[in-house]
Amino acid sequence: MDINKFIQFEHKAWQKKSLAYSRYFELLTPQTLPAILENVTDSKDSSALDLACGPGYIANGISRKVGHVTGIDFSSTMIDIARSKYKDISFEVGNAEKLELADSTFDYVIINFGVLHFGNPKQVFSEIFRVLKPKGKLMFTVWCPASESLGMEIIYSAITKFANTSLIPEGPDFFRYVNPETVKSELEDIGFSSFSSQKIDTHWIIEDHNIFINAYIEGGARLGSLIELQQTSVKQQIREYIAQRLEKTKVENLYRVPVPSLLWVIQ
Repeated sequence: MDINKFIQFEHKAWQKKSLAYSRYFELLTPQTLPAILENVTDSKDSSALDLACGPGYIANGISRKVGHVTGIDFSSTMIDIARSKYKDISFEVGNAEKLELADSTFDYVIINFGVLHFGNPKQVFSEIFRVLKPKGKLMFTVWCPASESLGMEIIYSAITKFANTSLIPEGPDFFRYVNPETVKSELEDIGFSSFSSQKIDTHWIIEDHNIFINAYIEGGARLGSLIELQQTSVKQQIREYIAQRLEKTKVENLYRVPVPSLLWVIQ
């Protein structure tokens, strides 16, 4: 696995897909915010870092309870979107593997689905441990795998059936940090000692199945780029297969597609 090649691929993809991600995933990824806020004490003296902040949904939500919030993302186009949406929050372009921040700065570091896209996640966790205050909290979310998620099962089944998966660089396992043993062994080595997790009922509720399909193709770095690079006939097969599978999720003119996620709370 060429990690540098993967990181370059991810950066290029997010530079291109930021606007579509913001438009589509605003319906889904902020659903983790209530569970995150349950682990945040209301204090205007506290500080939080939203790492891999994307369009800034979580930074904005956290600002309801935390006095000082910073958002960092490696994609300048994501940061532009976040700044335009939430003008009272500080957003900066930065490298999660080498944060230009002082030690013991934050009470909370939150990563909402960003861990899935890091080339060297353990290095990122080391940097988080450094910038967290003593007894500070790391919270991060990950998607549950296809075995536990109808939405993921539909997408990955389509890719397995039709796609040439060699068209994008290999990256770390997308679902690596669902596994408690992996999380504990890697983060205990860094210095974290307290671990808890909570499953969250994240789900799409949409009127048009094309929203689901376009969200992952137009707004997804790994999956979207992989599908976009397929031959035209293959892309059509993938779209038709997903649309057919989604029909079974339709109830009273709405598609209700579960894509559960997992929140880790670590100190």
